Amino acid sequence: MLDRKGTYAAPLMAGLLLVGGIFGCGRGPGDAEYEKGMRAIREGRLVRARAHLEKAVRQRAGRGDTGPACNRLGMVLWELGAPGDAIEAFQKSRTRSPDSFDALYNLGYALVSEGRAEHAEEVLTEAALVHPQDAQSLQLLGAAFLEQGKWDRARQAYERALRRRPDDPALLCGLALAEYGAQDPSSALKRLQALTKGHPGYAPGHFNLAAVYRFGFNRSGDADRALNAYLEAAEGPDARERAARLRRGETPPPRRARRTREEDPLGLEPRPERDRAAATEAFGRAFRHYAAGDFDEAAQWYTRAVEHDETYEEAFYNLGLTYHKLDRLDAAAAAYRRALELNPASARARYNLALVHYQRGNLREAQREARAVLAQHPDHRSSEHLIRLIRENGEERDGEEE
Repeated sequence: MLDRKGTYAAPLMAGLLLVGGIFGCGRGPGDAEYEKGMRAIREGRLVRARAHLEKAVRQRAGRGDTGPACNRLGMVLWELGAPGDAIEAFQKSRTRSPDSFDALYNLGYALVSEGRAEHAEEVLTEAALVHPQDAQSLQLLGAAFLEQGKWDRARQAYERALRRRPDDPALLCGLALAEYGAQDPSSALKRLQALTKGHPGYAPGHFNLAAVYRFGFNRSGDADRALNAYLEAAEGPDARERAARLRRGETPPPRRARRTREEDPLGLEPRPERDRAAATEAFGRAFRHYAAGDFDEAAQWYTRAVEHDETYEEAFYNLGLTYHKLDRLDAAAAAYRRALELNPASARARYNLALVHYQRGNLREAQREARAVLAQHPDHRSSEHLIRLIRENGEERDGEEE
């Protein structure tokens, strides 16, 4: 979904944890002010509540039981729109009541909301240790990991939370963002499709589905339909403008992991702006070199094509074929995977990826990919043949590209 700054963020829960310990019975220093502050909160008089709670904290200075008052004060300051002061109050509550889950949770929530993800990670990790069964703190921890681009750790946090709340739409949405960020757009797409089907009234699911369609798969028609569903489910005056910005391409895409040369055997250097015309010209040159058997030149030109346009599925697929011819299997597998990111239904890319796995001796992965092809295309004979080879004679490494 979009946060208040117009960027993608994991969905958060509605607000702070509205709990806190009993401060006293009106007999010690600060107890009377605390009770006045609590009464003012119930009456909705937050400015007065702030004054009473601040007095209560000062009067109990040096005592070990000021944590609950600091926590309540932080909640009042948050509602009054003073996040910096609220975070300071929550931090004091945490210091004075180190085992208080309430203080840890509220501090973590405030830090995530204010974009201080690294500090939030430390606090929420501690909260998860204090109360390991709480799904809300795990959800916040996942959001903190997302903000830092720690995709695998975000995924783990959301998966732990989902074991406690299996059908929570906000958790499912956060997990999808983690999968997208970890360069697994196909899983993100499937999860968001299932989410919006099961929770049609959950607006962030439709918005993120539209974003994945647009930026992950270049499927503008599906993105428009998802945005229409978002507008039906969304509340508030900003929804229509958010949808319009996404349609116009003015909203930045969801964050994804950046590939390094060590992580990506293709070693691509994408251009700052997509240029399909230049990509098409490079593709034509590559195709001619490939047809002439000049595979080294073909690989260079296909590489230029995908650097000009990272959504060019055909160029990634042909780049995979070219590296396959050159027996550069790591690069071939990487190119086939990029083609599959753009078109998960591509049987030819998936089959050739299975063939690469087979030729490298990764028989389990080869069989899995070949079965995935057959699940979509039961009459795919090359996949049937490959599975038969694996079963009958796993030592052989022969196969035929498509």
